[in-house]
Amino acid sequence: MDYLHISSNVAKNGYIAVDCTNNRAKPVSLSSKLALFILCTAGEACFECNMQPMRVKAGQRLCLSQAITLVPRQVSDDFESIVVLASNSWLLECSMGIDVETIQRAFDKPVIDIGDAGLLQLLAYTMRSLVVLQEQPSTRPMGEVAGALMRNLFILLGQANKAVSQRVPYTMADTYFRNFMTLIFEHVTTEHEVAFYADKLNITPKYLNQIAKNKSGYKAKEIISSILLNRIKREIIITGKSMKEIAVMYNFATQSSLGKFFRKHTGSSPIAYREHGAIDDDVTSS
Repeated sequence: MDYLHISSNVAKNGYIAVDCTNNRAKPVSLSSKLALFILCTAGEACFECNMQPMRVKAGQRLCLSQAITLVPRQVSDDFESIVVLASNSWLLECSMGIDVETIQRAFDKPVIDIGDAGLLQLLAYTMRSLVVLQEQPSTRPMGEVAGALMRNLFILLGQANKAVSQRVPYTMADTYFRNFMTLIFEHVTTEHEVAFYADKLNITPKYLNQIAKNKSGYKAKEIISSILLNRIKREIIITGKSMKEIAVMYNFATQSSLGKFFRKHTGSSPIAYREHGAIDDDVTSS
């Protein structure tokens, strides 16, 4: 699992999944800004994650919303696991419609015991399905299947966290945020401004920004831009449309406006991105 393999898969699919079962792959050191999911099915290993030691053994999962560094320090000979690394922009799109608490529960504690053999099996099946799916030709239907699998993974991971005994009461702010995400999914092709979504929700842009920041850690505009950017990247890589066609499709005044937006968020031009398959999350590995 080298840099090129990671970058091409994340650029193409939004994620990379590796089955380390039966020595198919060995854990490697990573430096990234990707979300990290590890399900240990046998043996044990000690990782240094974001400069913190974390040990995972059979029947446990390790999840981090942003894995800055991952370094394997000790790995048993019988260690078997499934690893998924995903861009946060892709996860944001996949998690639309899932309540905030379910997503938060998936990351509440870095390492937890699954504690349920059936749930462990479901998690393994879902993550292995992502491994298989990434080898299929990149098409819109396959992308939707991958998104559905990731949604299921979020739900299963949330259920697996036995430390959360009671559901946090659902507030009006949660409703606004959920509806905001739904509206982005429906309108981001043509609507890029916070004011449009705030008007649809009958709240002020300032309040929408406050809700978005509290619920996700990102401002409303950042969420809109992230999802819009992810959509555009897929158009560039998968569809083969011209930049002029993509600019019209995503309601940019000119092709130059599209290029300016893309360069601002990636440091690369759309054409360079198409030619080199640049990754959106600054991944390196060793």
